Amino acid sequence: MKTIDAGHGGGQVLRSALSLAALTGQAVHITHIRQNRPKPGLQPQHSACVNAVAAISGGICTGNDIGSPTVTLKPKAVHGGAYEFNIGTAGSCSLLLQCVLPPLLFAPKASTVRIVGGTDVPFAPPAYFLDRIFLAAIRATGADVALRIERHGFYPKGGGVLEAEIRPAQKLKVLDWTAQKAVAKAHAIILSCGLPAHVAEREKTALMEAGIHDVQVGTPPATGTGNVVFLQTDYAQAAAMGFDALGKIRKSAEAVAQEALDKMQAFEKTDDACEPHLLDQLLLYAAVADGQSRIRLHHLSEHAISNLRVLHEMMGTEHSFDGKVLTVQGKAPC
Repeated sequence: MKTIDAGHGGGQVLRSALSLAALTGQAVHITHIRQNRPKPGLQPQHSACVNAVAAISGGICTGNDIGSPTVTLKPKAVHGGAYEFNIGTAGSCSLLLQCVLPPLLFAPKASTVRIVGGTDVPFAPPAYFLDRIFLAAIRATGADVALRIERHGFYPKGGGVLEAEIRPAQKLKVLDWTAQKAVAKAHAIILSCGLPAHVAEREKTALMEAGIHDVQVGTPPATGTGNVVFLQTDYAQAAAMGFDALGKIRKSAEAVAQEALDKMQAFEKTDDACEPHLLDQLLLYAAVADGQSRIRLHHLSEHAISNLRVLHEMMGTEHSFDGKVLTVQGKAPC
């Protein structure tokens, strides 16, 4: 059994360790879960991830209680099939899908995963980012995943629904993100549900005044009220990046739009090929790719360092970073 100290990595370390345990069949004991958070230990979203990985791997888990600082998972074999997971809160559907996706990509047969919870909530990838940025990135490695957003769900009600179709992959190709990025197109989607029409219009005006002229406004099916500004930048010879901001009470429409713009502009000032949040989500795929992945960037966040440590402890994955390029030597699952 592997023991993973999650004290400095938050939920990402937990999810990576769970995914790799199921993928490799290696039992794992995870300690100090979210120990530095205002509410330490497992929260409903994290508990749902443990239950989901146990379900797809026929595993046995202990310590999976709200507030628990430790959890143990003893997986068996991962099985494809039809799964439905209800987080029960506005916990992130995106993060739960990202937890079960790696092992299901190497399952013997295809899977359908339906998740009920929050689709556009704080501290998690919103549904549009999940589909247009994250899944687009891993599709380039050979992962065959299709996503349907059945219903959006916001904090605090949740009630959103995502459904993913996952076809098994024999192996994944490496990430080669070393080309210089040159902006080909920047565009935006504004999601506004249950709110006055002027909210989205003001956000659209703010974006267009900043030079984003391709702006779509959508009012799709949703549980509760919510607002998301999602910016996407497409590059010549480089992967697309996404930047988002969520509306909330007493936060002006203009402030929401500006927050997304600030994130995009901050990234544009760098020479990086990948922004930090997406990097955290892709490191596991570099670890299980068949060969050496290379990503151009100038700084590794503490989250990335913690995640790389987990990949090394669970799979023996080696990496190097020279301040310009991160290199990860992947090991394709047997």
